[in-house]
Amino acid sequence: MIRSLGLALAAAAVLAATPALAQSYGGGASSSSSAGAGGSYNGGSRIQQTTGGGPGSGADAKIDTKIDPEAHAQGKKDAPEVIKALGLTCTLTDAYYMGSRDDKDDKGKAVTTKFYEVACQGGVGQIIQFTPPAGSKHYDCFQVLSTPNTRCRLPANADLKAVLATFVTATGRTCAINGFAYKGGTPAGDSYYEVACTGSLGFIIKHTAANENSAFDCVDAQSTNLACKLTTPEQIKAADRGIIDKLLAASGKTCTIADTRSVAKLKGGGAVYEVSCNDKTGYMLEAKGDGSFDHAIPCSGAEGLLGGCTLTDASVPQTQEVATYTKLVKASGFDCAVSKYRYLGSDTNHNEVVEVACSNRPDGGVAVLPADNSPGHVLDCVRAAALQVVCKYSDPALVYPHLSAALAAKGKGTCTVSNARWAVRTTKNTDFIETACSDGLPGWVVEFDTANQVQELYSCGQAASAGVACQLPGNTKK
Repeated sequence: MIRSLGLALAAAAVLAATPALAQSYGGGASSSSSAGAGGSYNGGSRIQQTTGGGPGSGADAKIDTKIDPEAHAQGKKDAPEVIKALGLTCTLTDAYYMGSRDDKDDKGKAVTTKFYEVACQGGVGQIIQFTPPAGSKHYDCFQVLSTPNTRCRLPANADLKAVLATFVTATGRTCAINGFAYKGGTPAGDSYYEVACTGSLGFIIKHTAANENSAFDCVDAQSTNLACKLTTPEQIKAADRGIIDKLLAASGKTCTIADTRSVAKLKGGGAVYEVSCNDKTGYMLEAKGDGSFDHAIPCSGAEGLLGGCTLTDASVPQTQEVATYTKLVKASGFDCAVSKYRYLGSDTNHNEVVEVACSNRPDGGVAVLPADNSPGHVLDCVRAAALQVVCKYSDPALVYPHLSAALAAKGKGTCTVSNARWAVRTTKNTDFIETACSDGLPGWVVEFDTANQVQELYSCGQAASAGVACQLPGNTKK
């Protein structure tokens, strides 16, 4: 079975990250200034205005944590019902009332919006814009960093770097955090944060409404709307270059590297990298979960894998491996001077699977080759169906004369094979091939081993007793 690559990351439907919170209730520097058009601000403690410490800096923000005792008491009194009304997941530990704003709705009816900051056990603090019975909103304390010069001010919410550090620990990762940014959220209540680390590459944290945390690397976010900004593609490339050099050396491929890129992380901890070479060829290199080399895929055969190569023109014929594949397929017992090849993937034993065309014979085949470049075995274009492969370089009918010769060698020379199909692969790795004869008489089921040697011949009746029913025209007559 040809293996397909499994990505570790599913695309996230992330909403816009920037709230208009400060504008919604005035956002001025003074606690008594008027609100924006159509509203008036009614006192209380507004979102703390700060100096320095731009978005993502968290610990650098100069935050005045003094809170009016009456506003503090009112916040703790009101917050449980407000949280319940919004359906917000928050085990409340602290709250304060920030003030209110009078407005009119689209029908001219007077409405009052109240503002609260709440701290949540094991989660991120929230700023709540409460306009009952509808129209309420909430923003986490990371999210309001995108509003200029605004921060949460409750003691439990002030050190966002410390909050994020608990999320990082929960994912099992280590990171000396030197920067972070809110990336966005989903309708389900999931939030995404980018984390930058000193001495190592950053990553994305996913924090769910149920206070569960997971992480994925910046390389996996590069082509999504969660693309890292604090860890650059250049940093990723520099960190990966040492890994790529080792994988390329282990692959045995000859390549003077022109460029590289990280393609994806795989389930199980593996990874895929692309390298382009100065001779215009290139490869996808796959690493196992432990970082060791798995296999290399020429760009000419990688079109369907993770978007294919982008550093190499895959339409340029891959010819540098022709001599290698010729040597390997001949050592595998198949006399073929390889003229071109098509990479198909790898099987469950990590063997490389390649279709080859031959300059010295009309029929090609599908080679199954170990990753260490030792000889393997070659399946003809009938038996290739065992790997769910359909040959593109050779017509399966070119195999029929070889099947006729195999039958003749077993005393069945009266059958000139006119049709054939792969039926089943056994636990011994032998293949049952059903044949039909040109004279219309019943054909035979031939069992081949991996060296293309005939093991047994069966009539259709005998094969049916073994669980293999004949299906070709001429073999199903009663």
